[in-house]
Amino acid sequence: MTQTAPKGPVPFRDNGHFAEAEAAFQAALAHLAKNRLAEALPLLQRCQHLNPSHYKSVRALAAIAMKNGAEAQARALMEDYYMRFPGRTVRASRLGKEPALLALRGFSGTRVIPWRSKDGTVSTRFRGGHFTAQFLVRDPDWPEHRYTIARDNILQSGGVPEHGLILNMIADPDVEESTLKTLSQYLSAHPEASVINHPDRVLPTTRDANWRRLRDVPGVLFPETHRVVFKGADADTVAAQVAALGLEDGPFILRSTGTHTARSTGLIRSRADLNAYVNVGDKHRAGAGR
Repeated sequence: MTQTAPKGPVPFRDNGHFAEAEAAFQAALAHLAKNRLAEALPLLQRCQHLNPSHYKSVRALAAIAMKNGAEAQARALMEDYYMRFPGRTVRASRLGKEPALLALRGFSGTRVIPWRSKDGTVSTRFRGGHFTAQFLVRDPDWPEHRYTIARDNILQSGGVPEHGLILNMIADPDVEESTLKTLSQYLSAHPEASVINHPDRVLPTTRDANWRRLRDVPGVLFPETHRVVFKGADADTVAAQVAALGLEDGPFILRSTGTHTARSTGLIRSRADLNAYVNVGDKHRAGAGR
């Protein structure tokens, strides 16, 4: 079923400066290719001033902020952009009448990662909370829009691009719980929408919730898994949470949610191990399991 986007704010229009903005961006790319970040910065800022909807320039600005150690600034740049320009067309209609695919992403817990492409371009990648549609949606005949949910932008009057099917790419409720809840609220108001990967089915799949749901299934061996909060907590606070779970005698494993490698994994045999793990960095909402 095709949903028509409701009326919203007037989109940013070309006032004759789009060509000048693109020229500034291309000049910035030449500097970025040679790692001259200071020279590229004012050109990217000018591009954004002339054309606030220019997607690649704001991503490059976020990448520079990350390289300068300003992660909060990088996130603020991208979040502000997505609040103003959440949707973009990645594949146009060929015939002008095919129902479009609307692929949704979130930004509440996603990390901004700077990277350099083979041609030397400095940009950003976003890590955490999503699955890739690279092989799921491959060389299709239908148009596709991408929409990034930041805060409550999808609930505002601007609505979403016209579409026939929604593909929710948000797959990790440990990272994007608030976004999934926002999307659920939106879909409750639009029950006619056709959705793949409904947020209400994704939300119960946190690591600790999966243990509770699957631990009694015959033939399934699922390690006991609990949730403790590390964000803003010191070692004593974390130790108290672990003790309340009856795990203080160990051994147990700590691992940050939203990660899928061993980089955030720690084997805890003693209070000294726990102190060392907590002091390494902010392990937000790490799972503790025997």
